[in-house]
Amino acid sequence: MLSRLRIAALLVLPTAAALVSATACDVGTIELGSNCPDWVTDECCPCPVPEACPDGSPPLPAHCFADGGDAGSEASADGESALCPGDCAPKPPDAWKGPVHVAIGAAISLAECPASLPNVVFEGQAAPEPWPLVCPTCSCDAPLESCELPTTWTVSSAPCNDPGSGVKTNLDPSAGWDGTCTTEDAIAAGKLCGGAPCVQSIAVSRPVLEQQPCVPHVDEPEFELPRFSGGPFATSVRACATDVQWPSCSDSALCVPQETGFSVCISHSGDETCPEGWNDKHVFYDAVDDLRFCEPCTCGLPKGGVCEIRYRIFDDSACSSELIAIKLSSAGDPNPCQDFSVAGVALASRTAEVLTYEPGACEPMGGTVAGEVVLSQPTTFCCLTPSS
Repeated sequence: MLSRLRIAALLVLPTAAALVSATACDVGTIELGSNCPDWVTDECCPCPVPEACPDGSPPLPAHCFADGGDAGSEASADGESALCPGDCAPKPPDAWKGPVHVAIGAAISLAECPASLPNVVFEGQAAPEPWPLVCPTCSCDAPLESCELPTTWTVSSAPCNDPGSGVKTNLDPSAGWDGTCTTEDAIAAGKLCGGAPCVQSIAVSRPVLEQQPCVPHVDEPEFELPRFSGGPFATSVRACATDVQWPSCSDSALCVPQETGFSVCISHSGDETCPEGWNDKHVFYDAVDDLRFCEPCTCGLPKGGVCEIRYRIFDDSACSSELIAIKLSSAGDPNPCQDFSVAGVALASRTAEVLTYEPGACEPMGGTVAGEVVLSQPTTFCCLTPSS
């Protein structure tokens, strides 16, 4: 708290030399002989220059002293100083900076530093409230698929239960065969292969489900929420200071002038616990960067599609005398084998047809939030507890 006794003594110094050499009102750099601080009223400072009081200072009014008239006391019982226009605040610990005047509010309306506090010593932003990032909904168009007839047909002179034996005869159809009746590579009845009938069993590969990748489809949200960083309504802070040394209320307190729209605070880098007397805590950051993004929409491989065909083997060239009729599925045995009931029969013609085709589907991927909100270089501001 300001030393009232000292101020009164300085104000009644009898000589100009003494006045010039004195430090006025504990402000450090202002000499009483030059002028009095602006916040000291004329009636409490009747002698701003030596010439104003050649016969010494007149008696000061009672309210210029802490206790209402006792020039021997230094401060009032409630800790206020009649010559301090603001608050008598506890001097901060050595590790803390300030006090400074701090404006807190939306960036668009944040107060500028006034002329009395011209130095901007910190600008930053508060940690944002949780705010979801709305990503698009991902879907997948139906895959482009086709059901292709079997391409591998192998006749064996051995039965199906002995796949490693026998002579194999290739009966693969020509490229582009559409499954209609064909006599291509016909095998006559009784033909021998290695001393045994060439036709004992036949293995036909399963149909091929040709699938092209699905095309992703992006359904954008109806509206996009604003990002954390920047923006006119982001909670921001501006700390303002002056080069002028603030006066002391006492050895443990400073006189902090009032400034409309500003809080008086001290600061410390990091997220720190506030010291005693500075109980209104705020943490601000040099930068708040919203580095979140939406994963791009993609599609997995087609799944679930099924193609079923049926092939027939005939012993005549007109595809009318049927020996066997077998169904095969694209999801079944990769190379199923079928025995003929009579070895050495004629394999004169064959057909194949698609029975059913169920297209598959692709699983949509992406459209999820990745990344994070990065808070850079926190600074703790501890302010004087707001008066109730």
